[in-house]
Amino acid sequence: MNRPTCLAALENFETGHKNNFIQFKNSKYDQVLFDLRKSVSLFEKKILCYKGLKVLKESSQIIPLGKMEFSILVRPEFTGWKLDSLFQLDLSELQAVL
Repeated sequence: MNRPTCLAALENFETGHKNNFIQFKNSKYDQVLFDLRKSVSLFEKKILCYKGLKVLKESSQIIPLGKMEFSILVRPEFTGWKLDSLFQLDLSELQAVL
């Protein structure tokens, strides 16, 4: 994905999308994506994202594997780094402890 959003993930399964390798076709799903693109409300986007995921799960196109966990090797002489909710590394406050 070139964008870390729910829409970026869901649109891969849209009818006719170049990355829709499984050839998933569902008019209800396509309508959810249409509405998601038009939405400006964060709350509405979350609801539509959930609806899109629900359609994919109910049609057995994706199977949730549960919570994702991973480890990070960090050198103790560096502080101020953090991961945001999308697991993107934020180094804006990085400092070296001497």
